[in-house]
Amino acid sequence: MEKINIGKIIKEACTTIELKEERIAKFFSMPYSEIEKMYQQEHLCSELLLKWSKLIKYDFFRIYSSHLINYHGISAKIKSENTVIENGLQVRKNLYTPEIKEFIIQKVQSGKMSTTEAIERYGVGRTTLFRWLAKEKTNNVNF
Repeated sequence: MEKINIGKIIKEACTTIELKEERIAKFFSMPYSEIEKMYQQEHLCSELLLKWSKLIKYDFFRIYSSHLINYHGISAKIKSENTVIENGLQVRKNLYTPEIKEFIIQKVQSGKMSTTEAIERYGVGRTTLFRWLAKEKTNNVNF
């Protein structure tokens, strides 16, 4: 997914888990007509996105993180810059979601990307990538 329409994604999630309109309106303390307006928006403020994440019990921020890693190789850039965040915290380790791991493994296994390209583009450590590949190979053998 190259362009993110968060309102549409949230609406699909609500439909999938069959979340009732009354519950949503009560949770947000607003009429359902306002909720329907949110479904039409491509972007939501982080506070609303956090509330949606709590209500649906899904991390919608992960969609944006995955997008950055998949389409812009941000994790490699962060790793090379040794970024310092406001409070003096330093980003030392990249955390990869299961979806990101699967995406990278699939690219390497299909031959669309070499291991060297994956390491450079996504900032995955060499040992880490080979562990993922070995684990995937082991999991596929057991079935």
